[in-house]
Amino acid sequence: MSDADLTLKLEIAEIPFMVRCKSEEAAKELRGYGTEKQPLFEIEAGASDLDRIREGYAEANGKSYIRRGRIRESQIELTAIHSLMLERLIDYDVLLLHSSALEMDGEAYLFTASRGTGKSTHTSLWRECFGDRVRMINDDKPVLREKQGVIRAYGTPWNGKHHLGANISAPVKAIACLSRSENNSTAPMAPAEAFRLLYEQVPALYSREGRVKSLVLLKRLLDKVPVYSLGCNMEKEAALTAYKAMSRCQE
Repeated sequence: MSDADLTLKLEIAEIPFMVRCKSEEAAKELRGYGTEKQPLFEIEAGASDLDRIREGYAEANGKSYIRRGRIRESQIELTAIHSLMLERLIDYDVLLLHSSALEMDGEAYLFTASRGTGKSTHTSLWRECFGDRVRMINDDKPVLREKQGVIRAYGTPWNGKHHLGANISAPVKAIACLSRSENNSTAPMAPAEAFRLLYEQVPALYSREGRVKSLVLLKRLLDKVPVYSLGCNMEKEAALTAYKAMSRCQE
């Protein structure tokens, strides 16, 4: 396989760029976001970038996690590419919010929470409840960008362990911060509390300029998109409760 086969022109959040992959496995994961547009920048994960990701996995999971081959080299490369991409996309006002994002009736709804709370389970209830009206934008790492005064959510190739997502976008209608509860309930969140919880779901970029820009973009997001607290159980009623509040639907 030639180097040309591993050099891809991609477009995410309407920003075209070039990625030089080292492995066919990594390139395969990215090809669904191909474009013919002229790239604005280039990304290639070097040895130091790959080592940094390995060290991060080892720190989080133990060194044996790497030694025992629990993670493939292509996954390490994809994680490194993702990290480098975010450092560049922030210059174009693109912000990642760790969340599960779906599109319904032409509008995007995002659900965020700490790991293990049930974001993916909740969005599966929407698919069960509303059927073909729902499409997954991204089940883990959607990105957000303001276009013509509207915040839009975009899919990315990094879409969670269930690989739920698509190369689509939609204007963001609302965001919900999830917590587990026996009873389903929603309430608008105060801006300060919403900022704190959402900032926890924004990746910490390496550059100081990038971190400052993330704060600015998050503040802009909160100025334009309502945020709700959502206490929910694992029943279909949770999806109905969330939809009525987030869509401001009274039916």
